[in-house]
Amino acid sequence: MHASPAPAPTPERDARTRGLRTLAQTVIGSGLAGLLLVVATVLTDLLSTGEAVTIAAAVQALVPPVAAYVWRRLEGAGQ
Repeated sequence: MHASPAPAPTPERDARTRGLRTLAQTVIGSGLAGLLLVVATVLTDLLSTGEAVTIAAAVQALVPPVAAYVWRRLEGAGQ
């Protein structure tokens, strides 16, 4: 037997959830990218500044879709 689907969120709640999710993803991505730059620049000489920036940008670009996937999985698990 299948459970009935959860009712659709109100537009206000959906907008608030999306806004908070976007803010969290941006903070996490920026934090990881900044941490990577600090570690690469200060602690090692393995990467040039350009390479560190490229990797940090890639990390920052990958965080939102991964975080969105995890967030959606967590939302689905709560139902």
